[in-house]
Amino acid sequence: MGRLLRAAEEEVPGTLMSLKLSAMEISELTRKLSSLRQRMPRSRSNGRKDRTSGQRAGTGGADSLII
Repeated sequence: MGRLLRAAEEEVPGTLMSLKLSAMEISELTRKLSSLRQRMPRSRSNGRKDRTSGQRAGTGGADSLII
């Protein structure tokens, strides 16, 4: 039991710090994506079109753009 406690005392702080940094990076990326989405012009229809096929995204075509 003592070895397990020692291992936890050594590993948990570093793991928690890594998780905190990951959460901060995810939050920053989310803010950037939100800002980018707001700057993108909206199309006249609600569906977005795939640049290569002209097919609306999410309609299940083999080459549809997944976002």
